This record gives sequence, C-alpha cells and structure tokens, in this order.
Amino acid sequence: MNRYPFILFLICLVLLISCSSPTGQKDESIAAITDGGDISMQIGGQGDDNQACPSTPITISLPEGSYVDFWITSATGYHIRTLIDHEYHNAEVIELAWDFNNDKGTTVYDGFYLFNVKAGSFTAAVLYFVRTNI
Repeated sequence: MNRYPFILFLICLVLLISCSSPTGQKDESIAAITDGGDISMQIGGQGDDNQACPSTPITISLPEGSYVDFWITSATGYHIRTLIDHEYHNAEVIELAWDFNNDKGTTVYDGFYLFNVKAGSFTAAVLYFVRTNI
C-alpha cells in the first residue's frame, strides 16, 4: 500500500493549521470522539515551536481507564521512540515530554514526526515538525 499520498495530505494539513493562526502560534492538537468518550491529544505548549526547548510537552486526556500506547515514528513510518508501552491508565490527563531522542538515545534529525496514541479501541496520530538544529 502506498502511504505517500496520505503523508503528503497530513503535511499539508499541519502546514495549513500552523499558518492559519493570526498570532503566529502553532497549536498541533487532535480531539476525537469514540464510543461516546472524548479522548484528546495535544502536542507542544501555547506558542511552542520547539525552538530552544530541550523537550516537547505532550498531553493526552482519557475519559475512562484503558491500556495506553504512545510512540513516535518518522513521517516515512520508521519507529523512533516509545514513551508509553501498553500501560494501564485511569481516566486522567497523562503528561509526557519528548527530548527529541530515539530509543537508542540519539538526537533525531529535523523533520516531520508522527505522534501516535492508542487507548482502548481509539487510535490517532498527529504530525509534528521537529527542529533540533537551531
């Protein structure tokens, strides 16, 4: 299956969202409704474009308890980092931070990365641009 049209669509969507803010602040976030529950994921803080930041904050809101996986892949699908590996979380807000390193501890290159979350039957991905060479 060719994933390039889908990846190109996500890149265009993120660029559209990033450029549409009147204050120039980026807000890469996703919210979805599944089985009557509202699960949301937000990447970065208000006005955060990860310049001069040692990490990017990640917030996941769970309306009910479930097993959660959170991992980061490159835009081309290569596994980069696992931050949550099938851990049970109650209905809560999970706060994480990614230090721009892969699972081996090496700093990643500038580029687009997919932040993936799976909680119960809900799965979503957010495309995020990382700039490590400032």
